[in-house]
Amino acid sequence: MTGLPWMLFPLVAAYATAVWWCVESWFQPDGYWAHGPLVPLLVAILWWARRGQLAGLPAALDPRGWWLLGPALLLHLCGAALTIDSLSAASMLLAVPGIVWLAQGVARLRVLAPVLGLLVFAVPLPMFVSGRVAFELKELAIGLGTGLANALGLGVTRDGALLLVDGQPGSLLVAAPCGGLRSLISMLLIAYCVALFLGPRTTGRTVLLLCAAAPVALLVNVVRIAATCGVASRWGVEVAAGDAHDLLNVGAWVLDLGVMMVLSELPGGRLETSATAVASSPAVRDRTGLLFHGGLLAVLAMPLLLLSLHRPFAESQPRAGGLPDAFGPFVLREEREIDPSFQSLLGTKDAAWRVYGEKDGPPVFVVAVFHESNWKSVHPPHICLEGGDMEIGSDRQVELLVDGSPSRVGLIVAHPRGGAREYVSVHAFVSRELTTGSYLDFFLHHAPRALFRHSNAGALLRVETYVEPGEDVKAARQRCGELLGRMLPVVKGMLP
Repeated sequence: MTGLPWMLFPLVAAYATAVWWCVESWFQPDGYWAHGPLVPLLVAILWWARRGQLAGLPAALDPRGWWLLGPALLLHLCGAALTIDSLSAASMLLAVPGIVWLAQGVARLRVLAPVLGLLVFAVPLPMFVSGRVAFELKELAIGLGTGLANALGLGVTRDGALLLVDGQPGSLLVAAPCGGLRSLISMLLIAYCVALFLGPRTTGRTVLLLCAAAPVALLVNVVRIAATCGVASRWGVEVAAGDAHDLLNVGAWVLDLGVMMVLSELPGGRLETSATAVASSPAVRDRTGLLFHGGLLAVLAMPLLLLSLHRPFAESQPRAGGLPDAFGPFVLREEREIDPSFQSLLGTKDAAWRVYGEKDGPPVFVVAVFHESNWKSVHPPHICLEGGDMEIGSDRQVELLVDGSPSRVGLIVAHPRGGAREYVSVHAFVSRELTTGSYLDFFLHHAPRALFRHSNAGALLRVETYVEPGEDVKAARQRCGELLGRMLPVVKGMLP
């Protein structure tokens, strides 16, 4: 008996909710982790392929595995207590090698380490991290892509996420998935597999493939964007955004794989030492040891499972739809639909995107996201602004009079990339006893309550407008502040 099945069962139970969070993330519409389901399959196939190497090594119980397993379970405890699934999921990257080390010994762990390393590609990044990386990649790809297109004489100009080609009506939209994060992660996965499981394992070859994956993915995406502009210039925007877009995506993947295959054939230095040549660690084979460590893991796993499952987070009441059509002189002009993919990212459907305005006045955009005790549906406003191709100039807190009393709210001044008009966003995180413009204050308010599952309901209110020609930022800020000041008492009255 190797002890791995005996110890794996309580670990799987402890991480049930974290695994489910990963699976849900894999199938997010327009997500970056669609390759996720392939990773467990690859791990199983490669583990099976190495069974011959493993058979030549003793399966040794090694208590030093707790050096990885202990910190992993501690991180999982923090994630489960705060209901931060991404933290619990990330701790699996320590827990899985830790359980292999504990149950089968360091010699077998060394053989399986490259296989277990694949799990890095199965655990999604937190949304605020992946969103930021995707935004920066998109900015870089658009800048280089338009530069290449113009070097070829295509005459491309940029308006935010839109590319305008000389002589063509309409524009090309570079959506977030086109920024390259999805292809970057997939290319890193391919490079990892080629470097460690296909062909000779040499140090130089491994380093070359792993280091080249990201630049290759970026450069191919730049070429794809420039080629799309070329198609638009020759055959029109409609063709470029239709079938040509799909064909160029396929062509980009063929080019990605072709470059990686060429790089994999380059000579790469000395052959890496086989892991099977390393002596195994001292074994602890007695049944008492297996029962002790397995029982200890079960004792630790059950509270983690119960804490992870105990989430009294009901779907938020439909409060966003109950927002009034008028706040003083500000009257509803338009109700905009929120894409289901954004709803899934928020973790709530209780959100509204509206346009208000005074009579003959400029439009004022309102985003309201309500939450119950699942406060993680709310994110810092600058994430959404930057994701909308806004460049933030200043981000600070200011005082706003609400019913005659001062409250601290957030003020962001930004402008569209490639555009001259400034954009003002005034926002507040709200609950019955909280009004703040600071996400840190919002976090510190809810996180301690989340430990005891007493985090309360609230909302994020964003009131935004463009600085109109002939006015200054102060006038736009006053317009947003007046509407937000009228909204806050109404929204607080809607909260339990």
